[in-house]
Amino acid sequence: MTESDPDSASAGHARSAVFLGAVLDSAAQAIVTFDLQGHVLLWNPAAEQLFGWTAAEVVGRFAPHVPPEGRAGFVDRLRRLGSGEQLIGHRSTRRRKDGSTVELSVSSAPLCGSDGAVTGVVSVISDIADLIELERARGESNRLFRAAFEDAPNGVLLTSASEGAFLDVNRAACEFLRRERDELLTTTVGAITHPDDLERSSEARARVLAGEITPYRYEKRYLAPDGTAIWAEVYASIVRKANGEPQFFVSQIVDISARRGAARALAEDAAQIEVVSRVVRQLLTADDARPLVCAAVAEVAGADVVSLSERRADGSVEITAATLPVLIGSVFAADRQSRAMRALLGGDSVFVADTHSSELVSRRLIDETDARSALFEPVLGDHGVVGGLTIVWRHAVAEVEPRALEILRLLASKAALAIERTNLMRRLEEQALTDDLTGLPNRRAFEREIEQEVARARRGGGDLTVAIIDLDWFKVFNDTHGHAAGDRLLRAAAVAWSGQIRASDTLARIGGEEFVVVLPDCDEQAALHILDRLRLTVPEGETCSIGFADWDGHEGPDEILRRADTALYSAKNAGRNRIARSD
Repeated sequence: MTESDPDSASAGHARSAVFLGAVLDSAAQAIVTFDLQGHVLLWNPAAEQLFGWTAAEVVGRFAPHVPPEGRAGFVDRLRRLGSGEQLIGHRSTRRRKDGSTVELSVSSAPLCGSDGAVTGVVSVISDIADLIELERARGESNRLFRAAFEDAPNGVLLTSASEGAFLDVNRAACEFLRRERDELLTTTVGAITHPDDLERSSEARARVLAGEITPYRYEKRYLAPDGTAIWAEVYASIVRKANGEPQFFVSQIVDISARRGAARALAEDAAQIEVVSRVVRQLLTADDARPLVCAAVAEVAGADVVSLSERRADGSVEITAATLPVLIGSVFAADRQSRAMRALLGGDSVFVADTHSSELVSRRLIDETDARSALFEPVLGDHGVVGGLTIVWRHAVAEVEPRALEILRLLASKAALAIERTNLMRRLEEQALTDDLTGLPNRRAFEREIEQEVARARRGGGDLTVAIIDLDWFKVFNDTHGHAAGDRLLRAAAVAWSGQIRASDTLARIGGEEFVVVLPDCDEQAALHILDRLRLTVPEGETCSIGFADWDGHEGPDEILRRADTALYSAKNAGRNRIARSD
């Protein structure tokens, strides 16, 4: 019989149908098809998991996940899709069987019959709750940065790299230049620069663009609307794209009209502004800007030691960054904090001129830092005090200059931003390394762990065992009891197995019903003992098969994992519910 025979064609169609069904069943995204009246034709397992209804409950019904208030829009989109239009990345809110709602991204396309006529619609649906949360976090970060920009005590200018056109200015800049924002945004730096300073200003910008100097600071005169000169000290730097192409200049301007002759005061003030500007830039790019804030505070205050403390859930305080590394990680119990620290965490700024004659400062701080004078400055976040800066001088300081204290408090606000950004990045990193269903490390986290363990074994020559665990007949369990029961089994197995391994071991879910366990410093006999405990503790009366491999002293992570996988197949082929060792 040839491939053109009807029976062969039928067999080919049957195979295609089976293949398509398998694809739909294993798809990670919800896939739903409707007729042009909105009745469900197909509802894959991912849709069941996302919305809570089974296919049997919804096929033939008008889309149950569309709330009443969204039906008009849903019907309109069906009409547009029926005319051949495609809708990509449409965002919508849909309901689940339990009454809760979920934010989705939906891409839909028409389904056509053999005659080319549109007979229905196929939609691929993704849960975008994490994306929305990330967008919210980014929006909040931008809002905080914008607030810091607008509320900066000095004028801040953003100007184009090529023409010097104003791109943005803050309120202080408008007041200083005596011009409205709208007026500045329609002109250039050169247009409001004093003619006698124009050449020097242009030359400096050209040298920065050429990469000869960056950043730069100089005195210049701006022109007020009435033609009078306004003296300013300008601190400017350039922001470049990843490829080195200039984007724009960031300039801070300080009014020096009344104090041009005070060169020393000017230099100190400019240095402080330079520090703040550097911290503001680094806040947006550094993985952890807290050490940068400590260094900047030390520079502005002329201090010997600066530490940043953060509140912990139990009420204690931990030093998370410091210019003196030995302090990092120190924890102060809630009932043993100094009176100065307690006042700081209550939101009060405390200055101690002589720590040796004051009861406000703990003996521990004096001993660890050799403090003679100290300033405790609260770090305020959106929801109150999140920590504090401890600034220590090893020489006597009678008082902190008001201007320096103002800059230090501005830097304290940047410390709050650094803490919030670091915590956000940590949460996002944890989410990226965690399996959503079981809470175990995911494949990405496992790949990091196995690389580290192989490298550690290679350095120290220790034992290392890697095992792959697969629940037996999991698809049958799912088909018999439903996907919700399957999810419960996976979670229960994760909890049961986690209780059977050592603290140094790693259990991860790497996909479907497949788990992996890494056993460092574990010889074959000890590994078999642990793995057999895992085999015997599968919940719901189910069983599992395990394949394991001992590190041969030379191979990399991929090789040992491949051998464990081969052993797993041996366990499966030998009848399941057993452990097999790689040759």
